[in-house]
Amino acid sequence: MHVQHTVSVHLDATLEQAWALIADPGRLPEWHTQCVAVRDIHEVPGHVGTTEVYVMNVPGGQHDFQTEVTGWEELRSISVAGRELGGGQTWTAVQRFAPSGTGTEFTYELDSEIPGNRVVGVLAGKLIEGSIDRWMHKSMENFGELAKKVRQPA
Repeated sequence: MHVQHTVSVHLDATLEQAWALIADPGRLPEWHTQCVAVRDIHEVPGHVGTTEVYVMNVPGGQHDFQTEVTGWEELRSISVAGRELGGGQTWTAVQRFAPSGTGTEFTYELDSEIPGNRVVGVLAGKLIEGSIDRWMHKSMENFGELAKKVRQPA
């Protein structure tokens, strides 16, 4: 089943505060509602090619997901591609940031392929899309609260 979803929120945090948080993959469990741990972080100079494994709570239990940074525009956007280790789910995501008044506009674009047979996929599609919408909104809300507390980079 193919799922595309985009959520945008206004953050009461500066662009620099938001970027400092998103640029640190080890902090993902602090704000992402499904992520319980990040391990095996292999940073690459310039960031493109950096990989990590996210341990995520998803339907069916905890699963490991390998991600790779595929695009990096400092203070603007991060693109990632991921795949479920030992499973069939794959995705790409783009997280975009733009100054907005005294805060920051944060947009999260997700494009995911979730394995399953067509009949189950059609029946479950609306439930899965609703679930994705809920965790994306809650995660971005958590991100905004945490970003406000990030020290301004010097």
